[in-house]
Amino acid sequence: SVVESYYLTQRHWRDTSYFVVSLIACSNLANSAEWVTEGDNVQRKEDLVRFLARYVAEYSIFLMSIRKSESISEMEYGALITLAFCDLDSTQEVPEHLLKEADSVRTRVFDELRRYYKNQLKLADYSSRLGNLMTMFHTMGEASTVLAEELRMYSYLFGVYASDNLVRDIFIQ
Repeated sequence: SVVESYYLTQRHWRDTSYFVVSLIACSNLANSAEWVTEGDNVQRKEDLVRFLARYVAEYSIFLMSIRKSESISEMEYGALITLAFCDLDSTQEVPEHLLKEADSVRTRVFDELRRYYKNQLKLADYSSRLGNLMTMFHTMGEASTVLAEELRMYSYLFGVYASDNLVRDIFIQ
């Protein structure tokens, strides 16, 4: 998820062009050409590299804006992950009991954050910190949507779907 990628990147590579893609991979945002190698079985490889460079430029707008924001704590990271799981797709029919449970969990998360800010961080006014966290959450959600849409398009345009099971399983829904 974008939340996990952001958190791990800001902990390990905050002031670099590297970005954590998953627990076992990171990418150099400054060199998208290295993402496609000679061994990759991809149609129209040069076009793909050009599109990837454009994608990285667009995606970096999201990433760099949140990377420059203040670091989040492990507590806030846990809250963002939980909120992401409770952010149900409004285009899908979701049973009422799941919607109520998601609302209940969100309420508990905000209550825990309030206690954390007041008791552990000793903040009398935590509104700007919570506001920044929610802005970051929204930005990460937007970035995740853009990522999925563009990767679906690239997989279709460049034939990655047919030859790469990982891309198909992750991004083609």
